[in-house]
Amino acid sequence: METSLGMGFTNYKSLYKGIYADAAEFGKLKAAMTLELENSPGKISVLCRQWEKANMELVRQAEKLEGTDFSRLSNAGLLDAIAGMVKRLRKSSSYIFMNHVFADYFEGWLNRLLLERVDDYAERKRFFQILSSPTRPTMLATQKRSLKRIAKAVRENGMWNSKRLLAEHAGRFAWMGYDTGIGKDLTVAEVKTQVKGFLGQSQEKKPRASRAEIMRRLGMGRKEELFLKIFNEVFYASNSRVESQMIAGQKMRPVFEEAARRLGAEYEDIVYLTFGEIEDSLGGKRIDFEEIGRRKRKFGLLMLGGHIYIFSGNEVSGLESQTDIPLDTREFSGLIANMGFVKGPVKIVATKSDLGKINIGDILVSKMTTPDFVVALERCSGIITDIGGITCHAAIIAREMEKPCITGTKFATSVLKDNDIVELDANRGVIRKVQACFSGRQRIPFPCASWQAMRWRRE
Repeated sequence: METSLGMGFTNYKSLYKGIYADAAEFGKLKAAMTLELENSPGKISVLCRQWEKANMELVRQAEKLEGTDFSRLSNAGLLDAIAGMVKRLRKSSSYIFMNHVFADYFEGWLNRLLLERVDDYAERKRFFQILSSPTRPTMLATQKRSLKRIAKAVRENGMWNSKRLLAEHAGRFAWMGYDTGIGKDLTVAEVKTQVKGFLGQSQEKKPRASRAEIMRRLGMGRKEELFLKIFNEVFYASNSRVESQMIAGQKMRPVFEEAARRLGAEYEDIVYLTFGEIEDSLGGKRIDFEEIGRRKRKFGLLMLGGHIYIFSGNEVSGLESQTDIPLDTREFSGLIANMGFVKGPVKIVATKSDLGKINIGDILVSKMTTPDFVVALERCSGIITDIGGITCHAAIIAREMEKPCITGTKFATSVLKDNDIVELDANRGVIRKVQACFSGRQRIPFPCASWQAMRWRRE
């Protein structure tokens, strides 16, 4: 991070549900980078290009693995292959806090500008949504267009006669099931479920003002247009990181599978080990499967003064701060990530194993979303998260999929439970629980004020 952004952190904690940076260190990074933006915006554009280059290099390195017979490599050769990927994964991730810095700045800047120049509240929110959406095509948008084409074919010819298209899509977008090197290939069955979600959607396209039209109406000057361009570059590079790490994850899987085979383990076990632990195990050290089991339940990494400590299972609770939340809360709010209104049952997703309970029409509620949520997100009718801002993964996905989304609610996963009926009013940023309410108070894990909450995906 220091090499990429000119400043690094010595204190942070990365938990199974997100990362928390020390507020003072994050504040210094934010002050330095926003000053750079205001005085030398071109330097931020250079950083964005460097970030995109790091993402592309990750994918290129992953592509070199294709076709390799890893069973013929020595243990040292296998470790070299893993080390090369880990190095590029880290480089791709080293820019991530740039997104968090500018998400806060951009949100405040654009909201102030809209408040000054647009009187109507709904119009301000609509303009904000359009101006904060990516202008360059993403891989996620490409796969969405593919799904729409398949849905059209299914309407005309039926699901059975469209099976070739389903298989081609599953092969082309196999990486959609991965998150930073961990996951499984997208299956034809999952593609069918995604297509069924599109079959239930209206074919009518809603009229939408163009970005250029809105910028003209707002009377944006050259500096304002430049800021908007740079913010879009930052958010595109951030999204590029997510997609490149998903693609790399799918291509890395055979390496981990071979390492697991040699160690008498499974792929699902080996991905919970650090690189050093894999190296030690291939050198003859016994794998601690009990520790792997604890990490599968909960894991955490704490850095204090530059020293790293790893926690697992019940130990992780000690890293989580506590707060009191009234469980009889009927209405709470968050940030509008994508406008819309939907009413339906909620499903709480605490871990990837919960994704299977999402049915078409459910509202997905999670601490945050990660790339491997995508198939389940296609099925849901709306998204609610505890953490994240206007450029978090959930927000980007919601705009691409055109689903109502509210992020940054802080405690949605604690006050809601499976099958509660809620109204997700993403036009106003409000969630109302209309059925299955109950009273009580409970102490729950929640980040304390001395940490700045950040979205993270096991980098």
